Amino acid sequence: MKEITEALGLSADTIRYYERIGVLPSIPRNHAGNRVFDQTTVDWLIFIQNLKTAGLSLSGIIQYVTLAQKGDGTIQERKQILLEQRQQTEARIMRLQQTLQAINQKIEHYDQVITPVEAKNK
Repeated sequence: MKEITEALGLSADTIRYYERIGVLPSIPRNHAGNRVFDQTTVDWLIFIQNLKTAGLSLSGIIQYVTLAQKGDGTIQERKQILLEQRQQTEARIMRLQQTLQAINQKIEHYDQVITPVEAKNK
């Protein structure tokens, strides 16, 4: 668990919580009952982080995971969730790019104002 939490930047409590509420499919356990993080589990954790970063709610992620656990018959539904999230993510990126452009313009303005003032003070 420690290696996974450090590698992915997630706390053990978060991973346990994700498993408990269904955000993460059940993690396999060894004979002693300890979680065994196979590559599939790690891939799920990374994908969940990506979905969260994209803005998908935990309930949306649970819906996606539930569909995935039902098998290939739900591929179209899962694809639709991802298509909708992609559209929302692209819209957010556009807003962020506009915000960045406005900030950069303000910085350029300040550079133009500050430079003459600094030259006068020398």
